[in-house]
Amino acid sequence: MKKIRLMTWSLLLVAGLLLIGCTPGGDEPAIPTLVGNTPIAVVQTPTVDSGDVVATVVPVETAVPQETAEPAVTANPPAPAPATEPAPAQPVVIVPTDVERVMALANLNVRLGPGLGFTVVDWLTEGETAVVTGISADGGWWRILCPEPSPGISCYVSAAGQFTQPVMADGAQPQRIEFAPGATSATVEVQIPANAQTWFVLWAAAEQTMSINVSAENNSVLFHLQGKQDGVDYKQMLDGNSFWQGKLPVSQDYLLTLDNLSSATTVIIDISIVNNLPTDTPGGPLHPIVDGSTGFLLGGWYDNRWVSAAEYVALISDAARPYIFYGLSGETGVITGQVPTIGGICNQPTVPMASLMPGSIGLVGRWNATPRLPQDVPVNTEVYRQVLAETLQGAGLANPTITIDRILRFDLEGDGVEEVLIVANHLTAGIGQPPAAAGDYAAVLLRKIIGSEVVTVPLYLDIYQEGGDLVFPLRYEALAVADLNGDGRLEIVIAADRYEGRQVAVIESYGATSQVMLQAGCHQ
Repeated sequence: MKKIRLMTWSLLLVAGLLLIGCTPGGDEPAIPTLVGNTPIAVVQTPTVDSGDVVATVVPVETAVPQETAEPAVTANPPAPAPATEPAPAQPVVIVPTDVERVMALANLNVRLGPGLGFTVVDWLTEGETAVVTGISADGGWWRILCPEPSPGISCYVSAAGQFTQPVMADGAQPQRIEFAPGATSATVEVQIPANAQTWFVLWAAAEQTMSINVSAENNSVLFHLQGKQDGVDYKQMLDGNSFWQGKLPVSQDYLLTLDNLSSATTVIIDISIVNNLPTDTPGGPLHPIVDGSTGFLLGGWYDNRWVSAAEYVALISDAARPYIFYGLSGETGVITGQVPTIGGICNQPTVPMASLMPGSIGLVGRWNATPRLPQDVPVNTEVYRQVLAETLQGAGLANPTITIDRILRFDLEGDGVEEVLIVANHLTAGIGQPPAAAGDYAAVLLRKIIGSEVVTVPLYLDIYQEGGDLVFPLRYEALAVADLNGDGRLEIVIAADRYEGRQVAVIESYGATSQVMLQAGCHQ
């Protein structure tokens, strides 16, 4: 394909030089680069001899509308072909645009001029993008850098919505839309310049229903909705509708693209995301939390407070619900949890599920619970080995054997200041057998800045100075660092396994305060 493109361009350049051989300097005339917001006008004058085209630049003050329809393209990339009809000789005004790239929605002809009568010199395959340098004033043609760039030469592709779609430039970052804690909807107001585009991103869970309504003062704003992970177009720009609603099959970020086709305008975006099962009560939405290894119900968030499992049982006894599971690497899956049951030796409320999700925590929530993922730190990092040693010695263990299972770094409060979690277990016999040996320990330490000092906060610190056959040690594990109540701050989820037993806790640690907010478990 590249050889064909190069040969095509070589022929065009040779033909063009022959046609303009009498031009002073011998250079092919080029379309000037846009400066500021000053429109320029381009007259494309086709030379019928040999089917080649020479572009001539003529300054004018008014635009002449051009035909914008692009003929249907075939499944195979089109071969370059000479124009079969003369291109219009009237000037076409090229104006600046904030759009930096466009993507072909089908195999698309690339022409030497903004009209159907100009030579097809190349093509864009479906999904291929091109750099935009301007747009015709009538909005019918994108001026692009040619797929096989040549100095002084610009190309054109149709701007019709069924053929091309503006996309984000490399490095551009969309604005994130986040709901208030417990809210099921959000409204965003944005100013969009004339003929410009803007982007938003929002997270939603599988099995939820999303509704989007876009209203603009100029009634000329279209929008497109695409899944960032699955790449699916859930709403096309071309359909012209200002409202969309659909049930989401995937938990992911969704990219919302707004394209203003006219003058500068104010746009109102109304978005709602609701569960398809009955989760709302007079006290607000329900957000139960379960342990993925056992189905234990920890409780959850309700009416702007943490609620225990015992209280939550009654709240969610009406229907099954989709639980989104999160681990240290983010979302791990979605499993429907049934109405909780109570039984066993502990009377621990448990949510029956068709399958379990070990090593994770499950949440019914309308937000991305892992907006900031923890990063692993090497367990042999000397500074943290020293922190553990000093903590153990300070608690009375004179000569501890330093064994660190995991070190995690994360930003709990979203303030740009990172915390470090150290999980350490030195259990000689493990947890498969009851006895603990002298010198064993299990610890979870949080390193954080409080005021102007770096301090070590022991979340759990179990030290076994003496062994014993009837001592049942706990082994700690970090399950997740996640936002479990939708307030933008992260909670630490710690699991503790022991001989014939398990407990899971949700811990808040903000500022100088660390506290267990929810806990569930059972053991013989």
